[in-house]
Amino acid sequence: MGSDYPIDCFTSSTKITTRSFEPLKNLFEEFKWPFAANHRPNIWTQGVLNRSINCYDGEIIGNGALEMSESQRPSWRAYLVELSIVFIGLSGALFLDSWRNQKQDISQRQKYLTGVSADLNSDLAWFTQTTQLAQSARNQLDDLIQQLGQPESPPYTPQQIFQKLAPVAYIYEFTPNTTTYEMMKYSGQLDLIDDYDLRARLVAYHLDMNNVALSQNVLKEITLSYALPFLFEHTDLGNGTMNDATILASPYFKNFIIGYKISLDQYIATVARISDTCTTLNTQLKNKL
Repeated sequence: MGSDYPIDCFTSSTKITTRSFEPLKNLFEEFKWPFAANHRPNIWTQGVLNRSINCYDGEIIGNGALEMSESQRPSWRAYLVELSIVFIGLSGALFLDSWRNQKQDISQRQKYLTGVSADLNSDLAWFTQTTQLAQSARNQLDDLIQQLGQPESPPYTPQQIFQKLAPVAYIYEFTPNTTTYEMMKYSGQLDLIDDYDLRARLVAYHLDMNNVALSQNVLKEITLSYALPFLFEHTDLGNGTMNDATILASPYFKNFIIGYKISLDQYIATVARISDTCTTLNTQLKNKL
């Protein structure tokens, strides 16, 4: 038998041997308590040993030294309170983030709508100016064509003929202001305009610009291919007069001037239609601002 190893486990004077104390050795090593002679456990250690160790037999009883009593275990109410706090915190953070994003979207939408409205105002100013020029040119050509159809009426002087032909030299160039629309389109933010009808009108308006460009190109081609060569050949641009007024009776001139007027009428109609669309669209945008 081994020698006696005196340890006072509780307040009693019961003595146990090192062999009988062997099952407790792992417990002391796990918590790194000194396993040395003459070591007296402190008050907390005594309480743990008193609940979990049978010092008479040197055996561990119960569920271990760290087992909590029923009064020491957190209740389900404590867990519920903690979960509620976490849930409220997460919900508040998500709400604030959503509110912040919504506020940013509203601000961004207002900026886009203001930019689109400014672009439309610029387009409307051009439509108004172009329509006035085109209609003035058409009126001059109507008078000239009417004169050609009535040989018995007093003929125009060479200077008057030149003045009525001069507008055919004008080249109509229109580039729509699409800066804001293109920014919205390519950044994927057209959906910021939550009004479906307004968004559809805006897209249709910019698609309709292709028809304006097509009509404009036809008129430009006639001007470059027929009108300007005719004026360079048969007019005195410096003095503002016709070199040979008899050219007006030729079939070539009649065909050229009538064809130009038809193209000009188509162009005026296209510009008028797109101008009406632009006006309606701009009114809707201003109501959203």
